Amino acid sequence: MDINYLFMPLISVLVFYLMEVYKAFLGDDKPKWKSLIPILSAISGGLLGLGWYFLAPDLTLLPNFGIAVVMGIISGLGATGGDQLFKQFYKKPQLDSKPDGAV
Repeated sequence: MDINYLFMPLISVLVFYLMEVYKAFLGDDKPKWKSLIPILSAISGGLLGLGWYFLAPDLTLLPNFGIAVVMGIISGLGATGGDQLFKQFYKKPQLDSKPDGAV
């Protein structure tokens, strides 16, 4: 089995848990800092991809470090998207006080 199949999911999982730790340290009273999570996940994913490329170049089998960074960024953003997917899936529907069509 090629290790590249594990490259992107592993970075996504690592970034997901890194952002969960970030949210736990922030608490609920700082929404401005929570809006930076997609940017931070892209940066941390890119750094993890770059680190993976330089620490184990024979395992990644990527042609250059640019592709490793881009794959890391995509994996980091995928972690944010996965978090939002589960959050929206388990979100309870809010009942509106006005029926449809009411002004």
